[in-house]
Amino acid sequence: MTIDSYPLINTSANHFIGYTYFMDDSRQMTTKKALLVVGVVVFLIATTFVVPAKYVGLTKSNRQPIILRNQDELRALSGDKDNNNIADWRDIALAGIGTTTQAEVKKVPVDPVIKKRLDDPNNLTASFSKNLYMASAYTQSKGEQLSPQQQEDLVSSMMQKEKTKIVTKTYVIADLRVNKEETDATKKVYGNALGNLLKKAENYKLAADDLKIMQAYSTSKNASLLEAFVVKRNNIDTLITSMLSLSVPYSAVPYHILALNRVSAYKTTIDNLSKAESDPIRSAVAVDSYYDVTQSMLNALSAMREYFMLSKITFTSNEPGYLFTSGYTKQ
Repeated sequence: MTIDSYPLINTSANHFIGYTYFMDDSRQMTTKKALLVVGVVVFLIATTFVVPAKYVGLTKSNRQPIILRNQDELRALSGDKDNNNIADWRDIALAGIGTTTQAEVKKVPVDPVIKKRLDDPNNLTASFSKNLYMASAYTQSKGEQLSPQQQEDLVSSMMQKEKTKIVTKTYVIADLRVNKEETDATKKVYGNALGNLLKKAENYKLAADDLKIMQAYSTSKNASLLEAFVVKRNNIDTLITSMLSLSVPYSAVPYHILALNRVSAYKTTIDNLSKAESDPIRSAVAVDSYYDVTQSMLNALSAMREYFMLSKITFTSNEPGYLFTSGYTKQ
């Protein structure tokens, strides 16, 4: 398979990317992803009956409050139950249980890991769970019952809001070292330097084995498997730093910026996958967007080959930039 068919794609699943494996695996992950999200959401919502009561009496809190939409919702809270002068999801939890039950759950030790996740404003799973819990309590307080379609729409809307919290670093021309000298020689130097980086990318296994790791984790729940994503994220950081250090011909700037930002998006995806244990909704969003992100990255690298072809720059077989001339082929 050459770069003409699938840019920089190696049909071996153990190399840059196995296209056939990826397509099959992405479908296999759909059900597991859904079960993973639902299971952890239910678990975290259940913990709110323990953690909130434990916070009763605290005079200081660093957590982020939930912003209510109107006064009806505020009244639905039935007061500031945890006496922290913040109308938030914990008040709903406390309003839903009696004094005796509150006293009992106070005796239950609080898991510091769960507490940390619930208080983390960047934890999408915690945020989603708290908002879903609040919406459910508010609906019940008005004596309403949502239809299955309304429930689905509510969850979908909340998921979309959580997705907007994921931010990817975007690079601009000012971040590059632009070489305004437009000669075949400078373009060839750039192509060879870029070729070396693509070889590193292959060694880093960019876009390879990621879904296989997620599938193994969803089966075993072995958090040590996620360490592979941390290593890969750090390697991508190194790759981005190297891309920023290259002397980029002025005519290649649009291609370089495109490739740089697509690699940056892939880094965000890998970072989100690494948080599958502590923030499964974040990792589920990453799995859902994985194909689009990786394919966009590979397309950007393919565009690089077109740049050198249009510039009529060719490389010999012993030069790192040769893949831009011959295409990437591996048996």
